[in-house]
Amino acid sequence: MSDDREHKVRERAHAIWQREGEPQGRHDEHWHQANREIDEEHGSAQNAVAQTPVAEDGAATEAAPKRRKRTAAETPATDKPAPKRRTTKKADPGA
Repeated sequence: MSDDREHKVRERAHAIWQREGEPQGRHDEHWHQANREIDEEHGSAQNAVAQTPVAEDGAATEAAPKRRKRTAAETPATDKPAPKRRTTKKADPGA
C-alpha cells in the first residue's frame, strides 16, 4: 500500500471510529471499512483484490494495520471517576 493511500485509509478509519462513538477493539473493522470506502470512491475495487495477501494454503488473508500507541490527547476521556479501592476491616481481637 502506498504511503499516500495508507494515510487516507488511516484518516478515514479514524473518522469512522469517532463517528461510531470511539468503541474499543474494532480497529480492524474500521480499517477494512475505510479501505472499502476508498476503493469505491476511486473505482479501484479490483486493484484491492489483487493486493490481498494470500496464505500458504491459498486462502486470502487480511493484512492487519500497523498499530501505534495513542497519545494522551487521543485517549478518550471518561466522565466517571476511577473506582475507589476497597479496604477490608480486620476483626477486633479484643471483642
